[in-house]
Amino acid sequence: MSLTIDGETGTPVSEQQEGISMPSDYSFATINDFVHSSETHFEELQYTCLAMSSEIERLNKIIKTKRLQEADPK
Repeated sequence: MSLTIDGETGTPVSEQQEGISMPSDYSFATINDFVHSSETHFEELQYTCLAMSSEIERLNKIIKTKRLQEADPK
């Protein structure tokens, strides 16, 4: 794995594993920089969308479980 570091802030912007670049986190600023980078390829955008969808699905499950627990306190 290798990281691309922002020269101004010193924070990771993207990471590369097996030739695929991904944003280092899903914050708006990081995703925005990644999407608008001239070095980002279409396949990497697809991969990022799938990873973000998986993360959203995971978070929705957590929220649903928490709401069910709050609705039925024992």
